[in-house]
Amino acid sequence: MNSPDDSVSFERDPQFQALKTRLQSLVQKVGQIEGELQEVLTGLVLAGACPEAKSVVRYPIGPAFTNGGGVSWMFEVQNLANRASTYAEPYKSSLILCEDNKTLGPGNALHSEISNKGMGLYSHWMTYLLFSTSDNSDPNTNGRRYEVLLPEAE
Repeated sequence: MNSPDDSVSFERDPQFQALKTRLQSLVQKVGQIEGELQEVLTGLVLAGACPEAKSVVRYPIGPAFTNGGGVSWMFEVQNLANRASTYAEPYKSSLILCEDNKTLGPGNALHSEISNKGMGLYSHWMTYLLFSTSDNSDPNTNGRRYEVLLPEAE
């Protein structure tokens, strides 16, 4: 069993202090990024319309969507895989999903939330787009048009 003196000496260890400082810095950076992402996503959702900009590339998708479980649907976007979120970069994708020219989202949502809650949540993950419609209906039969938007590659 460790004595109280063991924990004190551990906290004085330079390697421990360096790791602790790095962790605190990373936590701060993640908080800043989350705040910025939330501002951008909120702005897009409040704007409601898919952006019209020369720097955005539009890709129509569907209507061959596969049920991904619950209220989620999948569509393969193999050609956009290099821009997708991954295990190593879970918030990499800047894809915007639109339904009848209105933004859905937020994106980069948890897959379990997309399947269970739906209501327009989506995730551009590796080679697939996992999404839910605005009213959790079947996108193959609801008559709506879907497209994804991505900023032009730099």
